[in-house]
Amino acid sequence: MELDLIPFKIGMQYENWEFELEPYSISKATDTYKYIGNEKRILGIEAKLILLSFNLDILEEVEYYFDADTFTLLKGRIAESPGKCKGVICDCNDYRVIFTNSS
Repeated sequence: MELDLIPFKIGMQYENWEFELEPYSISKATDTYKYIGNEKRILGIEAKLILLSFNLDILEEVEYYFDADTFTLLKGRIAESPGKCKGVICDCNDYRVIFTNSS
């Protein structure tokens, strides 16, 4: 997915969102935060949870979680926009979309 479709840019610093994050999971390798800001949509569909994972304060992964119905709608929109949605990982078991630095 083109990264301009989401407000989070892989490789950016933690401080860009530090006032819109709550600790979610902290480990030796990665610190994961729940995003509590206002930008919660992909292709016009609102996520129920957004997790940002940082390594040494550099954003490495973004996970969007959806309800089953909205996830199905999102998958349809992704299928309709193949040129805009390259590299997106859809996990049907958890109803999530993942962006990483390898996308």
